[in-house]
Amino acid sequence: MDEKTKPKLVRNLIPQIISNNGQGEVLIIRKITGHLLQVYFYGKYVEEGSEIWNANTREKKLAEFADTAQVLRDWSLSNDITPEEVEVYRVRKEKERGGFSQGIILDSVQKGP
Repeated sequence: MDEKTKPKLVRNLIPQIISNNGQGEVLIIRKITGHLLQVYFYGKYVEEGSEIWNANTREKKLAEFADTAQVLRDWSLSNDITPEEVEVYRVRKEKERGGFSQGIILDSVQKGP
């Protein structure tokens, strides 16, 4: 990392991993909570979505989906929502409205006669 690095949410062990790599980097870190943490979770979610899009192998996609799942898990927990609660709602919504796997695009809804 260099001084141009923008602040971003990183996995909990990343500062320790960087410090232990023996390159002598100086880390400037901070811990955030509340609304600011929610903002950073959103940014991380967008970042991971972009990385899924750009991944060009199955292995890279798998790694990015895993990162995205971790972000969503931790983001939900930061809102006092458990992964189990999310799964119950996901299953309910899939039963009531279906999933997204069929690739259906709703282009418009027009008034009937």
